Amino acid sequence: MYSIIYRSIANDSFSLSDIYDMLSKARERNFKQNITGCLLYHENGFLQLLEGERKDVLSLYDKISEDNRHHSVELILEEKQEYRLFKDWSMAFFEFEAFESKAEMKLMQIDQIFKQSKSHLVNTSLTKTFFDQARSMLL
Repeated sequence: MYSIIYRSIANDSFSLSDIYDMLSKARERNFKQNITGCLLYHENGFLQLLEGERKDVLSLYDKISEDNRHHSVELILEEKQEYRLFKDWSMAFFEFEAFESKAEMKLMQIDQIFKQSKSHLVNTSLTKTFFDQARSMLL
């Protein structure tokens, strides 16, 4: 199992409805390629964790990197993993813009995502990095 975490910034023309359309297509494609993960969106920023076979994850990341709907794509972490963190989700998604709430409430939502996926039970550099990046994205 191979995993990456990256972040990027959505272009101003990339609307929320465009994001949901992209997500729908990505879920179908990811399911076919046995890629799972989680995508977070907040204040035009994306944070994504992808996991699957190395060649499939890197191929998808190359396509994502070249997508002109976002910019400043930064690979944060890539590593081999023993287990999937989001094994049941072709792409978990949470869009924090819908909630005009305090950072603490947003962090509680992150906790819920981790609990639903049971990834909080796996203590690795991948989980720590993803949670830390999500936290810094929201605060």
